[in-house]
Amino acid sequence: MRELSTRRGVTLIEAVVALALGSMLLVAISGVLSSMAGMRKRSESVDSREWLYALDRILWNDLAQASSVGLDKGVLLLIVPPMRGTGKEANAVTYTLYTLADSSQSLVRTVYSSSAVSSDPLDVRTLVWGVEQISFERIDDNGVDQPLPRLLGPAPRGFHYRILRTGASPLDRQITVR
Repeated sequence: MRELSTRRGVTLIEAVVALALGSMLLVAISGVLSSMAGMRKRSESVDSREWLYALDRILWNDLAQASSVGLDKGVLLLIVPPMRGTGKEANAVTYTLYTLADSSQSLVRTVYSSSAVSSDPLDVRTLVWGVEQISFERIDDNGVDQPLPRLLGPAPRGFHYRILRTGASPLDRQITVR
């Protein structure tokens, strides 16, 4: 009778399967990275008036609809009503400035359902790359800029927001929403 030997090492089939899985993973990762690089290049090449208009429209819409507002650790939090006809509860919208590996910053808008059991976002969108500085303030009854509260509170009647982007015109806007 032949004795069963304890075998060490990897068979050729196991090695080929591992190489195939590894190469598929590398192809997927390189596709995601090249897609992100393309998005960034397109975003940076957009005419400054286009990004100003698009960003201003999104911000104005969210701020105008907000019932509650807070700003904590650089994250702007808004509670806004859902899209019409969805029958859902209000959504939480955050604006966050993320620092990337090359030290540049991007402004990201994330929408969460306030009634969701999980914390998975409904929508995540990078609005603009190359942000140098961003500020959100409320305008008091005397027309003076004041800091937004750290805790969620009622939305003010007016907002002032400033966004400075590398190599582009700044967005400096005061709006009255109520």
